[in-house]
Amino acid sequence: MQTPAKMPTCFYLALWSLLPLVCPTCTEFMVALPFSPISFCSLPPKPRQDEFNAFFDGIQKQYAALFGLDIVASVRRLGLITYRIAMILTTLRICDDGNISTTMVCNDADFRTAIAMVNVLLQHTAKVFQTLPQQNPQSASDYEPELLRRQFLDALPPEFNRKTYLSVAQKLGIPPKTAENQIKRFTLQGLLIHYAHDKYKKP
Repeated sequence: MQTPAKMPTCFYLALWSLLPLVCPTCTEFMVALPFSPISFCSLPPKPRQDEFNAFFDGIQKQYAALFGLDIVASVRRLGLITYRIAMILTTLRICDDGNISTTMVCNDADFRTAIAMVNVLLQHTAKVFQTLPQQNPQSASDYEPELLRRQFLDALPPEFNRKTYLSVAQKLGIPPKTAENQIKRFTLQGLLIHYAHDKYKKP
């Protein structure tokens, strides 16, 4: 499976057409806005881009392992939506500081906000995806193990041992042997790392 396509460092945003929607009263800004495209980027670009790619690479691998390859397109689409949300949040700040330059820079707060918003959308995507008709129709009971696997993975702490994952499994009603097999499967799929004897962690 290929990793997600890397997002471009800069997007071009015609602010003169977007600003009336986000700041209708700022008529003086409309006069000052250039008619040429304005570059949008994050600062610092490289670390922020690496964090963005690492986040969605992990989400894509996790969702593909849990729900199949059909969900990958939805994950990548939300990657693009994240970038668009960051652009909108950055544009809204013009109304506060009046700063109009040829390069709009997304600050750390807006980047974190965009990621947090899309994180919720990712959870909704997984929920909706399970209700969509499948090419090979399955009974409702066929979806239960898939959902339970995701709940099991989400409930595991960042680092844990066998005693911990068995305790989590017990709370979810998962038999110990099934939990052991699922941990092995998560490890093979790259969703967990078995880095020492009886020690596991999430990537």
